Amino acid sequence: GDRIRSRRKELGLTQTELANRAGVPTASVGSLEIGGRQLGTIVAGKLAPALEVDPLWLLYGEEEIPDSLGGRLLRTRQEQGITRKDLSARTGISCDTLSAIETKGHIPNQKRMDAIASALRVDPDWLEYGEKD
Repeated sequence: GDRIRSRRKELGLTQTELANRAGVPTASVGSLEIGGRQLGTIVAGKLAPALEVDPLWLLYGEEEIPDSLGGRLLRTRQEQGITRKDLSARTGISCDTLSAIETKGHIPNQKRMDAIASALRVDPDWLEYGEKD
């Protein structure tokens, strides 16, 4: 619940706005945030795109964000305070494609990889492979 509430507030959303984006009842969001209801995988899968986070992060916390291209992208965006919408505007890559990279293991072509790395000011090799010079 704390992760849902803090991320919702970071995005400037009300509980109703989040519920509408995710397609869940507003009461469910409120109940999850106060701990009256436990988050399950189906609802996490609905809330995650609306909150622009990985469903695993919602369920388990930051330590569960995988060390993968999608995990590095998500973590870097969060650290820099860049929303998926902002990154989309900077790169010309759709939010749906960025979401697929972060949450479904989609691998972008080199042109998109370079655009993402440039927008985030990180090395493309680090973003793709986790390698540091």
